[in-house]
Amino acid sequence: MDKISVFPYLCLVLCLTIWSCSNDPAPKTTSKDVVENNLIAAATTESATPKAPPIVKPVKAGDEDLLEIDVDQMSKDASKADEKDEKAEAAKKEKEAAAKRKRDEERRKKRALEKEKAAAAKEYNTTSNSTSIKSQTKSSSNAKIQFEQKTLKYGMIMQGDKIDRQFKFKNVGTTDLLIENVTASCGCTQPSYPFIPIPPGETGIIGVNFNSTGKLGPQKPTITVTTNGKPRTVKLYLDGFVDAERAKDQVKKENKTPINIIDEEELEKQ
Repeated sequence: MDKISVFPYLCLVLCLTIWSCSNDPAPKTTSKDVVENNLIAAATTESATPKAPPIVKPVKAGDEDLLEIDVDQMSKDASKADEKDEKAEAAKKEKEAAAKRKRDEERRKKRALEKEKAAAAKEYNTTSNSTSIKSQTKSSSNAKIQFEQKTLKYGMIMQGDKIDRQFKFKNVGTTDLLIENVTASCGCTQPSYPFIPIPPGETGIIGVNFNSTGKLGPQKPTITVTTNGKPRTVKLYLDGFVDAERAKDQVKKENKTPINIIDEEELEKQ
């Protein structure tokens, strides 16, 4: 057979083969196969498809100022909140301090009132006792004071020396004698006296301390005694000389000379 007669037969066989392939029945597919195929396809698609980046909204030129304004506003709000908290804390501390000051002031006033009451009670008791004594002694004016000496001479002393002298007296009356007060003519002289009544016939002492600091030359301070008897007032004297720069042995030598007591009547004339 030649080539021209074979060619039509080959074309016929090829057409029949193609027709038979196209008419083959499709393979039967179950629901399980469909689900598995879908899962495989989804996994393949997810792995093959890259994830999209998060969408970022672009900031426009006008939005930058808005962002700065929002940040500033948030900062201001935070500052205001902190300032409010600080003010509240300061107000709380001030309130506590004011309460403490009030309590301290009340305690101070209470202590001062207690001290004042105690002082008033003490003064009342002292005044009552003094009034009682004076009323007992003033009921009669038959008391009489008599001093052994009304003038005491202390001779010569150095400037700055201090001396103590005593004026002795006796109640020669018939009722109790009360020394009501004793004063000195100079601050350099400090007197002391008994505060209790002196019965008739008993004796007492008026003490005197003389400080020669700042004094120079003849010194004669006066001590005034006030009593409830007769006489009502009696004047006593300290008489001496204050020297500045002299040898102590010379002063001692001069102090060894006899001291003459001035006559009371002559003193009263002076």
